[in-house]
Amino acid sequence: MKILLPFLAAFVFVELSSAADTPVIEITEGKIEGDDKESREDKAFFAYRGIPYAQKPTGSLRFEPPQPPSNWSGTKETEEYEKQCMQYDSFAKKVVGDEDCLYLNVFTPRFGDGISKKLLPVMVYIHGGFFMSGSANSYKPHYFMDHEVVVVTFNYRVGALGFLNTQDGLIRGNMGLKDQVMALKWVQRNIRKFGGDPTKVTLFGEGAGASSVHYHMLSPMSKGLFHRAISQSGTALNIYALQPRPVEAAQRLAKTLNCKATLNTTNISGIELLDNATSLVECLKKVDAKKIAEAHKETWSPLRHPLSVFLPSVEMTHKLANDTFLTEHPFSVIISGRQRRVPWMTGYNADEGLHVTSKIHNNKDLTDIVENSWNDYSGKFLVYDNSRSDITKALRQFYIENVASPEISQPPTTTTTTTTTTSRPPAQLYPSLPPLPNGLNRTVPISQHQPAVSPVVTPAPTTHNTSDHLVPPSPTYSLENFENNLINFEDKFSMVTRLFTDRFFASAVVQAIHIQSKYSPIYMYYNNYQGQFSFVDVYAGKTKEPVNSLQKAKTWFKTKILGRTVQQPKHLGVCHGDELPLLFKYSEGKVKEKTKDYNMSRDLVKLWLQFAAAESTLSFRNITWAPVEVSGQGINNVLQFSNYDQNVKILNHVFAETKPFWDQLPFLAPFQQ
Repeated sequence: MKILLPFLAAFVFVELSSAADTPVIEITEGKIEGDDKESREDKAFFAYRGIPYAQKPTGSLRFEPPQPPSNWSGTKETEEYEKQCMQYDSFAKKVVGDEDCLYLNVFTPRFGDGISKKLLPVMVYIHGGFFMSGSANSYKPHYFMDHEVVVVTFNYRVGALGFLNTQDGLIRGNMGLKDQVMALKWVQRNIRKFGGDPTKVTLFGEGAGASSVHYHMLSPMSKGLFHRAISQSGTALNIYALQPRPVEAAQRLAKTLNCKATLNTTNISGIELLDNATSLVECLKKVDAKKIAEAHKETWSPLRHPLSVFLPSVEMTHKLANDTFLTEHPFSVIISGRQRRVPWMTGYNADEGLHVTSKIHNNKDLTDIVENSWNDYSGKFLVYDNSRSDITKALRQFYIENVASPEISQPPTTTTTTTTTTSRPPAQLYPSLPPLPNGLNRTVPISQHQPAVSPVVTPAPTTHNTSDHLVPPSPTYSLENFENNLINFEDKFSMVTRLFTDRFFASAVVQAIHIQSKYSPIYMYYNNYQGQFSFVDVYAGKTKEPVNSLQKAKTWFKTKILGRTVQQPKHLGVCHGDELPLLFKYSEGKVKEKTKDYNMSRDLVKLWLQFAAAESTLSFRNITWAPVEVSGQGINNVLQFSNYDQNVKILNHVFAETKPFWDQLPFLAPFQQ
């Protein structure tokens, strides 16, 4: 026992000394103390977690814009993450989180006394989750902390608690985006205390976080709060990034929660508003928050009702202009050039659509619908007027019918530079774009367009073009093909996935780039790198963490070869969010040393940091990456990541043929000029 005492005393002394080394920082609101962490390469850094950046949005502050945080006395311990914002967890099938959730986290390198003399670039990450879920707590910045950068993450309100909008000024909407603005204001006030430079703030986010980043480029509320932007798989133009019918969504939720709500369309301009809105708001503010979150169960079905989702929306103009986040459709802001003209990095993953098709493939009922009733459900899956048979026909003709199905992750075709001389699989040559049936025109609003009546659609003359790596071949197509509702989902899986990829992600990213590249430098990437970990099984509803692809292959063998329960198709590809395990540390998805993933992860983080540091020239594995150049021949200077011997390529003429197809569809027609 006497022998152990000195050892125990030394142990206690080390623990106390280590704790004492953690600096207490005095920010505007009071003193905070964090704890020590180690980065991937064992570099020490400080973590301050659970710092309040706004008052609790509870009680009378539910559905209200965030209010500045209160000051505190003494020293607040900020060593643990606070709870995520309240939401419905589709995997656990229960409500998780708390209304009291407006907290942020700061991670900064360790420099002697804890504060760097040289101010460092700041990277603020906005989590995704389709504006209905998600948490900053999932994104551990250990890979970034190998470098000299300050990283900030935060939670913001999601679902109805963050995006309900009655459009009458009572519940203004966009509370979640206003939470983000409040967090960015906190950064401007306090980040110097952590060694960060408030004049070098880069926003970056994925999915809804990427769309949020883009929204901050459009909103006057965010002016001066950041200086560079990275949007990974999302823009404000994405179909999941705007709720065009917020009042009807509010009415539907109110009825679910037994709060009286009726629509009145007799007001000026024919805009629908809610009768008895004041009493409705009072009712919604008293309802148990868990019931509000639980009402979002159906959100996670591919056939969800369009009014079940609560997203950013156009607000009624308020007399306090600085308290209104979005006063018009984002397309109107972009097309007029009024967005914030900051450098922007954006792109998407090769097979984003797996976030839907993997779920369909794992659900027999959904698979049966796709295989036997595609024409009847296409509009519901792809979010357009389901009675528009002309759109259904155009999409099916262009993406599905009579297509020799390539691998999902087949590499793009056009290259100018490569890091190796190893041969690549031959890319398929895609013929030219077929015309849309019956003169379908993008300039006619959906509500005014008549269904197609012509019995035959004649494709354009076939010519080969190697410039567009995402365009399916032009099929021979007739009304007989269309009226046959049957689709072999297994055979057409890759093409259906490509359709979902372009509808939900790629077309919007490309549209935004084409417009905004006239005003500021844009760097576009195309991620075709399939890492060891994937979110496919997360979206399929099998797990909450990215899954090891080797284990996935074993599962496929057992189920497909041995004839057990139907699981995922063999060729999966690069799903929505699959770059995240390369950028952030996950509990089950830690990238191991001496692997291709480790090298890719290290290099991706360095590239993101190059951009944030405002380096004059960006490069990735000795390839110079210049801003895009846009013309009628597509987008040039697109950086591609892929698996093939870790090749990196610069692509030209990207989306040259696919964009005209989507331009002809009337999804943004009311806002065209």
